[in-house]
Amino acid sequence: MTPGRILGRTVRRIRSVWWQGHLHGDIRKQMIESQLAQAGPGAIAIIGDSRVETALTPPSISGRTVVNAGFGSATAGLLVKIVPSMFEHTHLSCAVIAVGINNARVNPVDDEDFEICFRRLTEIVERVSDRILLTTIAPVLAAAPLGVGYFSQEKIRSNNETINRLAVARGYGLIDLAKATSDTFGDLYSDFSVDGVHFTAAGYARWNSEITRGISSALSM
Repeated sequence: MTPGRILGRTVRRIRSVWWQGHLHGDIRKQMIESQLAQAGPGAIAIIGDSRVETALTPPSISGRTVVNAGFGSATAGLLVKIVPSMFEHTHLSCAVIAVGINNARVNPVDDEDFEICFRRLTEIVERVSDRILLTTIAPVLAAAPLGVGYFSQEKIRSNNETINRLAVARGYGLIDLAKATSDTFGDLYSDFSVDGVHFTAAGYARWNSEITRGISSALSM
């Protein structure tokens, strides 16, 4: 191999590493860690996927700082990988785990077992939080680009059964977002999403109301 080709390959590798270090996931993780450090011990964290990340969460609930720990495109398995290091230097008064929609894709990116990964995630979060709340998964809006066809309502229901069983077995609090956001046909309310999965302002008004009430109730016990 000529020196020129060697140099070219080296430059491409450096650029590749540089780019990977600036991907959204890396930056988002750093932001969450920074906010946790600023919030200090006793904060509240809402852990989840893009549905959480996009939410304008209350700055505080019951006098405790709220940290939005939503991570776009996260599955339960991805959170198992990143949560330990993200929370290793803090202790929470309450953690809400709201994940599972990306484990309900019709064509999943990977072949992870939701029940195994979700259970493992709760065990990890237990180490850093006094209280744990689980949320069921809101359905998708069928008549939208990311509705049924991209996500499976059947998988959502199956994952919600897993979440409900684990909440009962482990004594976790449960926030039933599925019930709060479903119409009479079990579909997401039509004004709660435009693309089928991510919420509108109206959807987040209901989402925040349920999350806030659940956390306030848990902290009052």
